[in-house]
Amino acid sequence: MTSPTCHLRSTRAAAAVLLLCALGLSSTGAQVLPPGFELLSLPGELNRPTDMAVANDGTLYIATKAGEVHRHDGLELQLAPCIDLRDEINDFGDRGLLGLALHPGFSPDGGARSWVYLLYTVSPLPGQDVVYNFDDMFSFGRLTRYRAGSVAGEVLLEESSRQVLLGNQLPDGSVPDAIASVHLSHASGTLAFASDGSLYVTTGDGSHFDLVDAGGNDDAAFDDWVHPDTLQKGPTPKAQDSGAFRAQSLESLAGKLLRINPSTGAGYASNPFFDGDVFSNPSRVWALGLRNPFRAALLPGSGETDPSAGDPNPLIIGDVGWGDREELNLCLGGENFGWPCLEGFAPSFGYPGFDPPAPGFPNCNTAMPGLATLPFAAWGHSDPADLLPPDSHVDEQGVPQQGIFGSTVIGGVWYARGDYPQQYHERLFFGDFGWSWLRTLSFDEPQGPLWMRDFGEGVLFPVDLERDPLSGDILVLHLFTATGNGGISRLTFAEPWQDLGQGLAGSGPAPNLTGTGSLAPGSPFVLEAAGLLPDSALTFFVGFSELGAPFKGGVLVPDPAAPGFDLSLPSGDGSLSLPGSWPLEIPPGLPFWVQAWQADPEGPQGAAASNALLGTSH
Repeated sequence: MTSPTCHLRSTRAAAAVLLLCALGLSSTGAQVLPPGFELLSLPGELNRPTDMAVANDGTLYIATKAGEVHRHDGLELQLAPCIDLRDEINDFGDRGLLGLALHPGFSPDGGARSWVYLLYTVSPLPGQDVVYNFDDMFSFGRLTRYRAGSVAGEVLLEESSRQVLLGNQLPDGSVPDAIASVHLSHASGTLAFASDGSLYVTTGDGSHFDLVDAGGNDDAAFDDWVHPDTLQKGPTPKAQDSGAFRAQSLESLAGKLLRINPSTGAGYASNPFFDGDVFSNPSRVWALGLRNPFRAALLPGSGETDPSAGDPNPLIIGDVGWGDREELNLCLGGENFGWPCLEGFAPSFGYPGFDPPAPGFPNCNTAMPGLATLPFAAWGHSDPADLLPPDSHVDEQGVPQQGIFGSTVIGGVWYARGDYPQQYHERLFFGDFGWSWLRTLSFDEPQGPLWMRDFGEGVLFPVDLERDPLSGDILVLHLFTATGNGGISRLTFAEPWQDLGQGLAGSGPAPNLTGTGSLAPGSPFVLEAAGLLPDSALTFFVGFSELGAPFKGGVLVPDPAAPGFDLSLPSGDGSLSLPGSWPLEIPPGLPFWVQAWQADPEGPQGAAASNALLGTSH
């Protein structure tokens, strides 16, 4: 295949020059998506957004790390935040307001379905974001809900409706139902409503990431300690002073997937560890053995609607690893995913050899509660071959690839319907915050063999993926973007190339012109022609409107914005390839037409023409 040199033969209209001169250049953009896909930024910038929820009408509600909730109608951000909890929330380190959910059938009318649920870390000093042990004062996790109502055309959360579901602090400072948050990370996670109306809550283990934490490192965090100045107890029950092993203790809400009643914060009698009291911590636990289950995805089209049946939607949990691996866990209820004894599918560092200080203290050498369950997918932090299942990384044709690696899994959202190509339907889209990538996962059959495929690179700092219920498009929330602030982008698909036909046969069949690649700014694309007459001049016509006029016995489809440009086609197999990089200056939504013509003295009309292509910039 030949790649000839382009010779412009006269002055061009500005847009035509940009397009024609793009041929032969390569992309320098960092973002790479499959052809036809584009990430479109929604208007408005956000300060460190962390989570979002989408109402049935497509309205977005976004949490920020510092403690605000914002509303976006798809066109613009509401001017005022829906609520500002910055004085209550501690966003030092990886903590802050990290989880948000809307009541099923949400309507911001102050009624029974107007509740907004928020999961966050409470500051020990109201109005200040402080390090985890500042002046021997410690934070804890809390789950609240507020009714939403409309005031002067804006949606606001009614502070008088506030209800604390978990994290009720007593006058003495202790918090019996605290979600432990004893260090800078592994605190709040995802809120999601299951098919039966129960509320899923994912929580981190609340332990140190800078050492092997088996407890005993932070006395002032626990309720057997009294602060000498404030006379307040530490927030977290002393029985939970077991560091990362909180994930293995049913007495702790940390390192768990909880399933609770959204009206009361109680557990259910249908939960796997129900002990006769729906308000006990074990009765709230649906699964355990998690480190930092930051984001999770409901398995759609499954689950019962009666909470007493104990059969809600399964959940796929992305659990952020420590030093070695990331993992995705399929949770049906009752599982123990092994942390801190396991990281991914192998023993973790330091914890398996821990010698417990007393009988009954959680450790790796005695029987664990729940059903021991390995992740259904896991990958390493540096070695692409460190992959579970082995050989599960393939391309779109099913050809095995080298494997994947990452550092901070963002588990994801299912794509069900919409404009994306059929191959992406019923796939899980998931990402990695640290490496800014997106991938897809599909099953051959439910809970059968799975395949992970590359999708996008340079998708900056994703922290949540959601699906627009109206268009089906996937929405990506970015903690940071190229501007430095956070934002939301919509993953859209439009077929960039359409074959309009109108070829003219010469001494042989009409040449065939094809276009591949994205027509987004900076993205690579390729024009390829086959069936050309060797040793004959070739002219490409490009126009930004359609002419469709008779020309040399055929139809000239483009209305040329400028005279065509000539290519010298050396002897060869009658094919050529014109790679290019789509110009940054061409605006999205601009259609253009292209067609190749060639002199063919032996043909009936003395000329041959390829089919015409219609492309649309993104």
